Amino acid sequence: MDKNVPELMRERNFNVIIQTIIQNGPLSSKKIADNTGLSVVSINKLIKILTEKGIVTSSLQKVSTGGRRAIQYTINGNNFNLLTIRILEIDQKMIAKLEIINLNGGIISNNNLQREIVHPEDLLQSIEEVLQKQKITPNLIIIGTSGVESAQKMILSDIPGLSEVNLEQYLFEHTNITVKVINDVNAMVLGVNGNNQKDNIIGIYYPKNYAPGVGLLISGNLVLGKSGAAGEISLGPSYKNTHYPMKQDIFEEYLLNDLQSMIALLDPDKIVVFSPDRKIDRNKLLRNLHDRIQQISETTIDFDENIDQAYQNGLINYGREKIFESIIKNI
Repeated sequence: MDKNVPELMRERNFNVIIQTIIQNGPLSSKKIADNTGLSVVSINKLIKILTEKGIVTSSLQKVSTGGRRAIQYTINGNNFNLLTIRILEIDQKMIAKLEIINLNGGIISNNNLQREIVHPEDLLQSIEEVLQKQKITPNLIIIGTSGVESAQKMILSDIPGLSEVNLEQYLFEHTNITVKVINDVNAMVLGVNGNNQKDNIIGIYYPKNYAPGVGLLISGNLVLGKSGAAGEISLGPSYKNTHYPMKQDIFEEYLLNDLQSMIALLDPDKIVVFSPDRKIDRNKLLRNLHDRIQQISETTIDFDENIDQAYQNGLINYGREKIFESIIKNI
C-alpha cells in the first residue's frame, strides 16, 4: 500500500535529522532545529523514536557557547555492523577483501579475508567463512564491484562469472542477510565525499587491465541513471577498440581527454582520479589541461593512488544509508 503524505513527510523528517547529525553532530535539539527548520517539539518527538531504534545516542556535553551542559545527539554507529566486500583488481585478478566493521569504521573481524572471485559461489564461500569465524551476524552485506545490478541481474561486470546473476538475491537466499551491491567507483566517490552534501564530485577509476568507470555525485547524491549504469564511459565512442592494459602515453591522452570532457560537461567542484597502478606526471597533466580549457579553472583535481580507504569509507556511507532507510520505512 502506498504511503500517504503525512507518512512520507515523517520519513523525510527522520532522514533530514539523521543527515544533519551525520554532517554536523554532536548536536542539541535546538541546533538540529536551527539546521533543519523543524520545530524543537517535532525534533524531540522524532529523536525519541530514533533513540529507541538505536540509530541515535545522547550524552551531556558543554555547548559551544559555554554555559550549562546540554543533551547532544550523535549517530550510534557502534550499534550496527556491516560485512563489507571490496572487489578490485590485484595482479590481474579480481580479489575480494572482506571485513566486518561498524558504522564508525571500527573493525570487528579479527582476520580479514582476501580471495579471488570468479563465480558467485566464490563470494558465498568467502562470506560463509567470515561469518563462521566471527560468530557475528551483520545488519547488512555490502558489495563493491565493477558493473551494476540492473533489473535484478549483474551487467557490465569485469567478472564474467557474475554476469546475468541476481547477486543480491542469490546471496540473500544462502545467508538470510540483506545484500546490497554498489558499483566500485560509485563507492569510491562516496568515500572521498565524506559527509559533504553540497559539492559536485566526479571520480574516475582506471584499473590497469580493465575499462575505466566514472562515479557522479551531485549535491551529495549519486547519479545512477535509468538502468543504474551511469558513468560507464568505456561504452562511449572514444574507448571503442581500446585494448588493456593501455600503454602509458595512450593512458595519459585518455586521462587528459576524460578530464577535459568532465569539466566541460559538468563543471564540478572536484574530480578525483583513482589510478592505483599508474604513475602520473601531475604538473604536466594540469598544465596541458589548463591550456585546453583556460576559461574553466575552478575545478580541483585530486589523485588517489591508494583507493582502499576511499572504497571502504564509501561502502560504510552507502551501508549506513541502506540500514537506516530500512529501519525508518518500518517505523
